[in-house]
Amino acid sequence: MHFYRGSGAGAARYFDEGHQGAEAYYTEASKSGDSQVAVEFDTWVGGERSGSTVLAGAGDLVRWVEGVDLVSGEVKGMIRSGGVDRAPLRFVEVVVNNPKSLSIVASQNPVVAAAVDRVLSRQADEISQYLSAVAV
Repeated sequence: MHFYRGSGAGAARYFDEGHQGAEAYYTEASKSGDSQVAVEFDTWVGGERSGSTVLAGAGDLVRWVEGVDLVSGEVKGMIRSGGVDRAPLRFVEVVVNNPKSLSIVASQNPVVAAAVDRVLSRQADEISQYLSAVAV
């Protein structure tokens, strides 16, 4: 779990430097040679999912982290300064993992793969629901 408190430009560097290869590894982009990988962010408020946003265009992540609505282009609110000691929380990255042996079985059996995907999704939702209720 990573709590990100930087700027939109910093978030783009964070994903480009540390995550782009991992995301491409698990998508069709790695097979096609396409370096543009779409990322989906869920937004949670008070323990409830309030929406999902797919960031596929260049600069979408920067604008999203800076609080700009990607459809209308309007700023969604004010990002409060955290003072000298603490920058405001922009997003929380949650990685949910499972044993490699289960991944191997899932790669060989579509029924197991679907079940594993549902369990991982439920786990991510539970973590996100909890964080959205207690983080702010």
